[in-house]
Amino acid sequence: MSPLPILNLPDSAADLVVKLLDFPEKVKLCMSSKRSATIVERAKVKVKYINTHMEDRRSITKIFETELPGGNYHIAMFYSNMSKFLKSSEREQHRKVINPIQENINHARRLLETFEVKEFNYSVCVKNKTSGTLEEYLKRVVAMDYDFIEFTGFTFWEA
Repeated sequence: MSPLPILNLPDSAADLVVKLLDFPEKVKLCMSSKRSATIVERAKVKVKYINTHMEDRRSITKIFETELPGGNYHIAMFYSNMSKFLKSSEREQHRKVINPIQENINHARRLLETFEVKEFNYSVCVKNKTSGTLEEYLKRVVAMDYDFIEFTGFTFWEA
């Protein structure tokens, strides 16, 4: 028996359940397992864009269904050292992980495979990188094709 009851449903019933979910719930369902991602993928949910920001100690992925203010979106943040004072809203997920960059790449890759994404954007913090280490760093963090890439000299919290 699966811990997610939706995985025990016939395909037609699972597809109907996914149609009834709001956007953040679809994102969370897709991230819970590969099998649940295939259920969400069948719904062919269109996404306006995904923004992913990479830093050494934290990485963030934001997925937006629309550009409307207050529209449907979901944010996932991965930290190597997370503050105890962080509070997350219903649409944000904070996770402490060993390798925030790799976790963020895995997260963004799953979203790209599951949803029909119009635009995928990167933001990469290159603060404190020398010319000798920059090329290797970029090979590691820019792991997927993108529509737009931005390099910043400051961290997410300094912006």
